[in-house]
Amino acid sequence: MAKVFLKKKVEEGASEAEDDNNEMTPDRVDINVLKSRIRVEQDKIFKRNLFVWISCMIVIVIAGVYVTYL
Repeated sequence: MAKVFLKKKVEEGASEAEDDNNEMTPDRVDINVLKSRIRVEQDKIFKRNLFVWISCMIVIVIAGVYVTYL
């Protein structure tokens, strides 16, 4: 089967092969869609980092209050 496919490609010629390559290219992607996806991921990471940072600050404050009134 591969031999038949290759034989057909050779018989078609170079100009028709170039047209086939154009048909195989994927659709164009909008840059705004890609930026939107990245923004969503960065927002998730930022929220997680903010939660961790605030949790650490709360633990430090509680430990400081506990040590002060010990």
